[in-house]
Amino acid sequence: MIPNFYEKKNYRLLAVIPVILIVAALAIIFVKGIPTGIELRGGLRITVQSPQPVDIALLKEKLSPYSKELSVRSFENPGGSGIEVEMGNNELLEQASARVTALEALDKQLLGAEMNSSYLAEQVKNDSTQAAAAYSAQQSATELAGKVRSEAAALLAQIGSNAIVPSDPHEAVKLARDEFTTAKGKYREQLLAIVKQVAPNASVSLKEVGSVLSAFFFIKTREFIIYSFILSAIVVLIIFRSGIPSVAVIFGAATDVIVTLGAMSLFGIPLGLAAVATLLMLIGFSLDTDMLLTIRVLKRTEDSPAVRAFEAFKTGAMMNLTSLVAFGVLALFGFMLQIDTYFVIGIITIFGTLADFIATWSANAAIILWYAERKQGVRG
Repeated sequence: MIPNFYEKKNYRLLAVIPVILIVAALAIIFVKGIPTGIELRGGLRITVQSPQPVDIALLKEKLSPYSKELSVRSFENPGGSGIEVEMGNNELLEQASARVTALEALDKQLLGAEMNSSYLAEQVKNDSTQAAAAYSAQQSATELAGKVRSEAAALLAQIGSNAIVPSDPHEAVKLARDEFTTAKGKYREQLLAIVKQVAPNASVSLKEVGSVLSAFFFIKTREFIIYSFILSAIVVLIIFRSGIPSVAVIFGAATDVIVTLGAMSLFGIPLGLAAVATLLMLIGFSLDTDMLLTIRVLKRTEDSPAVRAFEAFKTGAMMNLTSLVAFGVLALFGFMLQIDTYFVIGIITIFGTLADFIATWSANAAIILWYAERKQGVRG
């Protein structure tokens, strides 16, 4: 039978354990950084499933001219062998994509100028005083039309298209957009052709995330995590109407996230959308165990605070154990079947559950127990 370690006078030293873990995790993150998935950094992911082994060195050699950021890893599953390639987006196409967006915005501006010019031209028929304004609007529309055609021509030249720019600026925009789509498709076909050359009997899938979308994902990821902490603190503060339990709960959740990120950095697990969703889930898991501890110690009156804390520990430990088993199975299946999403969710939850166990039943328990005993005057 496990003795009640919360009844010892030096139980407050338990709070040092998660602090050490936080410092270690931050040091690892500072030194190694946190790898990001293509959802957050942008890029291409090519997954190759083949009944025969694939020559990774040859594939890497043939793809290296297409990207400075190139990683290739192999895997085995019941369906055979395979590889996963991650590479940065083509810089030329990324620049062209931004140019297409700017060109479309300029085209909308031209459309508005043309409508304004047409309106003023009609007004001149009934009011000659509008002639100067109509002439100015027409000149503005003409200048914009020339600028649109010029930008369209520059875009076509950038992507290596020999298409002739139409005299109509709107048609020029449409042509530039179509030619960009064609160039992008040809680039992807080139990559797939190289893969097929190295692995002729393989099935190939390709996933792409642009830099603009990845930047959006990154910003939203940061916002979601910040909002989750703020809302959690508000809820706990409303329930307990005291700052110390709220600080303890948020400290536990923050420890879970920081230590988990440190483990991801140490083992090279990329931070993608699945990882972000799992981190948010871990915050919820942390709140479950923290609330279990806090309510059991502060809201109940039977036995001593130390006994109540230890009873909560036994319940919480079983909750953590069931989570470890369930998500351990998920991570194992994800690894065996090479389903990245399952593996990432499973392995990150394992890291987070272990961090939650340590943070909740050492630091949080010490803080809550100290707070409860101070209120009751049990210990100084």
